[in-house]
Amino acid sequence: MKQGSVNVLKRPLSLHERSRDESIWKLCGNLLCNDVERVLLPELKLSEEKLPQVLKFFSEQKQGSLAFATLEAIRKNCTIQLKASHYTLGITSCARSNKSQLALRLLEVMPQAKVQPNIYSYSTAISACEKSRQWQQAMTLFEEMPNATVQPNDISYNAAISACEKGGQWHRAFNLLQGMSEAKVQQTVISYNATISSCEKAGQWQQALKLFEAMPRANVQPDVISYSAAISACEKAGQWKQAMKLFEAMSLTEVQPDVISYNASISACEDGAQWQQALDLFEAMPKAKLQRDVISYDAAMSACEEGGQWQLCMWLLEAMLEATIQPSHICYSAAISTCEKAMAASIKPVEAG
Repeated sequence: MKQGSVNVLKRPLSLHERSRDESIWKLCGNLLCNDVERVLLPELKLSEEKLPQVLKFFSEQKQGSLAFATLEAIRKNCTIQLKASHYTLGITSCARSNKSQLALRLLEVMPQAKVQPNIYSYSTAISACEKSRQWQQAMTLFEEMPNATVQPNDISYNAAISACEKGGQWHRAFNLLQGMSEAKVQQTVISYNATISSCEKAGQWQQALKLFEAMPRANVQPDVISYSAAISACEKAGQWKQAMKLFEAMSLTEVQPDVISYNASISACEDGAQWQQALDLFEAMPKAKLQRDVISYDAAMSACEEGGQWQLCMWLLEAMLEATIQPSHICYSAAISTCEKAMAASIKPVEAG
């Protein structure tokens, strides 16, 4: 570093510069889209370096429309040299604001601004489609990348897999995961988790288990999300024994179960008519420093209903109210049903004659 450069870097802002900086943030906090060109652009011309910060501000505030309006105003007026990083920030802002169409529009107009879309631009646009559950559009972008001389990386693959998972397209998610190996892109825990989750939602519990068991071979360590998704897949298929094996295996691998893991395991015991085991898991949650939620109570009460344990069902309902958790219709239905069954069993039929 040259002599004197330190003083330049550490030079305090002048009063004029501080007031200008403050004015930009004040403008951003009270800005309307129609005022961007007239109000914000003149400020950015004086402080072009503030553009990334402004776009980040819009992203944090979930003001995707303002980010879009700002980039479009700059592009049309040719006032500031735009970069791919600017567009990536704008697309991210639109994605966080659930403005997927605006995100896609920004990606589309990048060449018009003489900016070449890169891996980050595409990945954030695919994520925008994923968040808005537009799996077809996400796949279109993903398949378009090679034509734009952009090679997908793990981030773009993961975003596409997640989009397919949310769209109920487990076959496509699985094919994308396989395609990562063929393209020599490192599969990650996110890749596997999203694919396992897609299989779980589609009722493909055996495929979910195969993927889970394949993770170590791919040098990917399962985390709590991996276990929870696999347990949920087994639970939905009525495979309570397999679900419990997975839950018990977590302690051996030093993966701490979370509320989702417990809830899925309790539900699996309910489906297997194992009300005692369900209650054991329910009672173990505070010891694991986990806060029970309404789903925990739903599953435990449903298990007690299946086991004809009306007293326990009522105790759980009272405990739920004491914990200031609003009972769901499942809780009330379980309590009413088990009491009705207990009353019916206690009434002996009157013999004729």
